[in-house]
Amino acid sequence: MPLRALFPTLILATLTVVAAACPRQEARRPAGASSPASQPALASAPAEFGEQARWIWRLAACALGWQRAADDRGRRVFEEHCRPLETEMLAYRRLLRGSHRPFLARVRPRRLPGSVVYPFAGGDLLSALTVFPDAAEITTISLEHGGDPRVLPGLSLERIEEQLSLLRTALQKTFRVAHSTTRTLDELEASALPGPLALALSALVVHEQEPVSLRYFQIDAEGRLRYLSVAEVGVVERLRAPPLRDGRRPGFSPAFSHFELRFRPLGGHGPVRTHRHLAADLEDSHLRRWPGLLQHLQSKGRVAAMTKASSYLLWREHFSVLRGYLLSRADWIICDSSGPPVREALAAGFVVEKFGGYRGAFLPGVPPILDQQLQAFWRSGGTSAPLSFRFGYPDRERRAHLLIMRRAGLVVP
Repeated sequence: MPLRALFPTLILATLTVVAAACPRQEARRPAGASSPASQPALASAPAEFGEQARWIWRLAACALGWQRAADDRGRRVFEEHCRPLETEMLAYRRLLRGSHRPFLARVRPRRLPGSVVYPFAGGDLLSALTVFPDAAEITTISLEHGGDPRVLPGLSLERIEEQLSLLRTALQKTFRVAHSTTRTLDELEASALPGPLALALSALVVHEQEPVSLRYFQIDAEGRLRYLSVAEVGVVERLRAPPLRDGRRPGFSPAFSHFELRFRPLGGHGPVRTHRHLAADLEDSHLRRWPGLLQHLQSKGRVAAMTKASSYLLWREHFSVLRGYLLSRADWIICDSSGPPVREALAAGFVVEKFGGYRGAFLPGVPPILDQQLQAFWRSGGTSAPLSFRFGYPDRERRAHLLIMRRAGLVVP
């Protein structure tokens, strides 16, 4: 069994032993202060990294204020990073206003569940906020771990420049082709930067949001979230992180695998919402070995969902558990051709709508019968509506396309 797959269990076991061995300590308090029942001990309070998140948001993700870097040399490094990114962000916002929002306003139901689940996301909060601008809670899931938010201030300027170049490449690919490649995500995860976290904070910049708080957690066997305290972060940090897919050691501590980022509109005028990123292998055997993840997802009740550029994993038999979850718990799914097979969605009671053109899978080696079924679906039942932007993979002839799967009865504008 791969060490990477066992790591959530190992971390929880370590924390359980630590909690049993270390009694809770109560800080002295003046007369009249609240009791321990209403005032948790400092040692068990969740560790808060909101300040570090805002630092990354401002400098690495290029929010307003990056120009105030400490000195001339620092300003040069961040200017070389942020000027081209600002151009990419402005272009994405123009596409957002001109294409994405008008299209989504026509196809998105008036009332959707407040929770969104986005498997195989690779930290892509950008697309999730594009599709679900009002979601109260967005959960992204991928193999990539969130990353340590404390590292950037401790790096030399030369090292920062090198790491920013990796992030900039990942962001530019995301802006231009609507997803990040596995290779790009691997490079980010092996870097000193907290890859998925930095991608998420960049998404906040594009969508004119600001971070409010950042905490890290583990998921127990019942699906409950256990937020790590400062002491627990220190314990888990001493464990060796599992190797990446190519055998390299990642540039993060395993204490920083799953994060909860809370955010709000710039200026603080608007609701505080939640983005959680879960680092997990979603293949059936891994989900069965770590039942808490599926329990956590099921505890959300009805959800909206999206997936794209997922290497057609949902077409594979060994991803049947996740596929079953999506088709039983989601009321609305937006995806490219790598989403759940259309025939299974129809059998589960979904109405399926097609947009753009499709004449075969973008990647080779997919199950041919499912590809043939999808091509037949595109040819049947009238013509598909045109699509003016790319959503995840194109088809093998580079046509943009997407699918919407919705429960019968959902009201569409």
